[in-house]
Amino acid sequence: FEDLEIAEKSAVTILSIKEGLIGPARQRNDAAVSLSEMIADTVANMGLPDGVVEMDWSANMPLAHVDARQVEQVFNNLIKNAWEAMLTTPAPKIVVQGRRDSDPNFVLVTVKDNGPGIPKEIQEKIWVSFFTTKGGSGGTGLGLSAVMQIVDQHGGKIWLESEAGKGAIFFVRLPVEKI
Repeated sequence: FEDLEIAEKSAVTILSIKEGLIGPARQRNDAAVSLSEMIADTVANMGLPDGVVEMDWSANMPLAHVDARQVEQVFNNLIKNAWEAMLTTPAPKIVVQGRRDSDPNFVLVTVKDNGPGIPKEIQEKIWVSFFTTKGGSGGTGLGLSAVMQIVDQHGGKIWLESEAGKGAIFFVRLPVEKI
């Protein structure tokens, strides 16, 4: 059984690396997507404890014009990373908010956590392929690199604001559905 566990863990790691490398290069199928519905479904399938993720959507938030599969990977990764960063946080909370951006051609979704934050000295490094803060605990260092690539390919933008000890906020700007 121990050998099977090792093989399974290796297979999961390999699939994660493959998805990190190939996912952003996959043929896109852009369509009108309700980010609120997509992210709610993503969170429901993650198996996080009730009440950890709070969602707040603007009433006038338009549909995004994106590849749903790829953008789902973006938010799955951001929420999973936030959750994993808060393993020692007493009352972990992730807040996902969406609204129309100040530029009406975009929507803005933020993923905010109350975890330990990301030290300034590594904030630029987190976007680099194979950089991980997870050491031997399963991170491949491809998640945020793939996230940035996917957002860039959609003509969007992603950035981070964080202070050590004060959590992190990831901002994801994506194009709206053209009417």
